[in-house]
Amino acid sequence: MCCRRLQIEDLEARIALLPLLQAEHDRRTLRMLRENLEEEVRIMKDVPGWKVGENVFHTERWVQPVSDELFNLRPKEELQRRKFGFQWYV
Repeated sequence: MCCRRLQIEDLEARIALLPLLQAEHDRRTLRMLRENLEEEVRIMKDVPGWKVGENVFHTERWVQPVSDELFNLRPKEELQRRKFGFQWYV
């Protein structure tokens, strides 16, 4: 009986923390998108007709960026660290 209560408490704690963890992930994603836009401005400043941040999708819906898209303008090591994390050491 005691073990079941601990499992329920653990599950409730996870449910309570999920919105916080999702918000932190969203903030990190938006920060990286903003940094990518700033880098795009710097890289494409001499290209006539280039619209910085123009949506490549023909929709108004939010499309979650994949990690390759977020890390495209960053060092390769940063993408690998994000994708594989501690698996490199296993």
